Amino acid sequence: MTTAKKIIAIDAMGGDKGPNAVLGGMNQFLYQNGEDGVFFRVFGPEKQLRELLIKYPRVARNCDIIDAPNAIKGTDKVRDVIRHAQDTSMYMAIKDVREGNSAAVVSAGNTGILMSLSKLALKTIDGISRPAITTMLPSGGGDSRVVVLDLGANVHCDEGDLFDFAILGSVYAEAKKRPRATKHYSV
Repeated sequence: MTTAKKIIAIDAMGGDKGPNAVLGGMNQFLYQNGEDGVFFRVFGPEKQLRELLIKYPRVARNCDIIDAPNAIKGTDKVRDVIRHAQDTSMYMAIKDVREGNSAAVVSAGNTGILMSLSKLALKTIDGISRPAITTMLPSGGGDSRVVVLDLGANVHCDEGDLFDFAILGSVYAEAKKRPRATKHYSV
């Protein structure tokens, strides 16, 4: 029985060290986890990415390159980028999830813009006003984990936002126990 590969959209231009660090990270992931479970759709300037992929044959075997001529800088402001993001690697990767081509998007780029573009393109769950950055941390030894939300994206939160984050964390923790295909949301 074969299982389908998970398809992940990658913003290759995010982060301070750009595509070389991103491709290096993808290579390390494939080395540690094997090449059978995941396939990447990598967004960035095609010519530049193809030249870099020569150093990473493992990644080259497990990805498609999608030309995205522009990138969002870490210093860009949401208000300045939001209307002109259509041809950026970050927005195109997010849009790939919205269109159902990828299951998730990964970006090391500008977090505020990533959250804003994700909320616009992917929407949030009905009744939830804002997304939250989340991770799972070890808890109590063994494989036990705790879900932590709102890791830096929101400076001002009221009690309603905190309640929403509790709901999101609960749903996320439950989904991690029983993964299944769901509608894509920004969490």
